[in-house]
Amino acid sequence: MRRLGSAQVYLLALVLVGLTGMLIADSLVIRVAFLLIILISGYAAWRFEASRTEEMWRAQLRQQEHESQVKLIAVVNRLRHDWMNDTQILFGYIQMKKFDNLRPYMEKIKMTMQQESNLSKLGIPSFIAYLLQFRVQSKTLELNVEVEQEINLGQLSIHGGLIE
Repeated sequence: MRRLGSAQVYLLALVLVGLTGMLIADSLVIRVAFLLIILISGYAAWRFEASRTEEMWRAQLRQQEHESQVKLIAVVNRLRHDWMNDTQILFGYIQMKKFDNLRPYMEKIKMTMQQESNLSKLGIPSFIAYLLQFRVQSKTLELNVEVEQEINLGQLSIHGGLIE
């Protein structure tokens, strides 16, 4: 259960005082004054709660944005790591003068680049992000996605979100 702040307690007390005053007061002028107190303090309490809720939503959005940025950095680091491994292998073949191994390895890199290009053009950003993040997050399960040609899943006549 959430705790009330002191401003909220004072505003609620003012509403209660106003309600009590309206019940006790005989004069119409005094009742109208208590009604104004009720309306003003009630509106202030409502605005206070609305701003608190809005701030809570903003904090949640900031947290989600931060998590998205951390995931993006992890994906970029993984891709960078993979490319550095490939570069080191190529340099190793060159240093050892195993030039006959360069062509097949370059073909492997070319196919990997084509697969990543086709994957990045699937047309559903959340699905693409999921597939890229899966490689980073999963330690025990490897997911290989092979896309033979460019395809935009976003253009299919399937209900939105079904593919995801």
